[in-house]
Amino acid sequence: MTTPVPEEQDLSRLTWHSFPCPASELSLDVNLACGQSFRWHASTVAMEPRPSSTPVSKHFASAHDDDDDASGSHGDFDSGASAVCAWTGVVGCFLVSLCRRCEERIQWSVHRPHDADVAEVQSVILDYLALSVNLTALYKQWSDADENFRKVASSFPGIRILRQDPVETLFSFICSSNNHISRISGMVQKLCALYGTYLATVDGRDFYRFPTVDALCAKGVEAKLRDAGFGYRAQYIAASARVLAEERKPEFLSTLRNEAYTDAHSELIRLPGVGPKVADCVCLMALDKHDVVPVDTHVYQVALRDYIPSLAARSKTLTPSLMATIGDFFRKLYGPYAGWAHSVLFSAELRKFGGGKKQASPRRKAAAVSHDQPRAQTASLATSSSSSTERKSAGDGRGVRRKAAAAPPSTRQPRAKRSCRQ
Repeated sequence: MTTPVPEEQDLSRLTWHSFPCPASELSLDVNLACGQSFRWHASTVAMEPRPSSTPVSKHFASAHDDDDDASGSHGDFDSGASAVCAWTGVVGCFLVSLCRRCEERIQWSVHRPHDADVAEVQSVILDYLALSVNLTALYKQWSDADENFRKVASSFPGIRILRQDPVETLFSFICSSNNHISRISGMVQKLCALYGTYLATVDGRDFYRFPTVDALCAKGVEAKLRDAGFGYRAQYIAASARVLAEERKPEFLSTLRNEAYTDAHSELIRLPGVGPKVADCVCLMALDKHDVVPVDTHVYQVALRDYIPSLAARSKTLTPSLMATIGDFFRKLYGPYAGWAHSVLFSAELRKFGGGKKQASPRRKAAAVSHDQPRAQTASLATSSSSSTERKSAGDGRGVRRKAAAAPPSTRQPRAKRSCRQ
């Protein structure tokens, strides 16, 4: 692949747009860093205040009206702006940045392509964030149904499931087997750098489109990925790509969105390197199976302690039968969006395990200026525990889980609500 000429993007000089989205409906800090997706990068955007005599442009004013207008402004947000945390990532075919600088709206900008239609980009972002789902109503429903959920809901607002591309989700979660979030993110970035199409450089980080299935099944992929540190996962990535390219239709994974969960799950576990847990994660996070509850040892312990203590008499290990029992229990308790509720409980449970050394996170400095609600412990929704089916390698991953659990809870205090029109 030809080495691209870097095209550095200055976040502070982009054209920004916005749409209504209360903080109770979306926490960027949690949802873009908790292990659903592995390619979002946080950076601090310094915004120099405009002199008070500088008039506000028509475009800027309309970007903060109360409708869904996608008009934008160049450069600074308003006279009170100083710095915000911007998250940059690839959504569909667009390289975008997202941020929240007030309680009521999400700001966004597109880097590539230059001539992207604003309405189309915003539509893709809204779909990716699954904002058609009323999370506030779901939190109330889950709180009414479960006292345990009610106790943690106020501390973990805005946690939802992203609606991601099935191909990217599948191969990202193949990388997640017996792994931790920072290493998964590194692997996915390497995969994109090796086989994806370069888009631009933002805050010193190169961004690429996710590789196509054809690119991942090309000759020599497995060997190259092994050299890049993917280990046994290299074989599964190449083999699954080969099955999809040679034995399935091009849009096969996307068509699984229209299939029943059992059928979609059965198709996924036929792919090399995909076990029940990875298949459940793909179903929940990419295939619109909102009631799927990926069960790992953390979820098992929560179920055993708070909901179904009788599980202890059945088995001391997490068997497929136990996984089914736990999943059915939470589906009955929480309803059609049980998988979403599970992600909130998961985040709350990981936060309880905090208290060790602080993790050295590249997002910490950027996230410190975020206007989201207090963050849940940043940890993977998918990687705290992998079943033996997914691992297929030495070790049981307990060391990985201990490392993820050792991070302390956030100490940042809630910020006072701020209006976009300040």
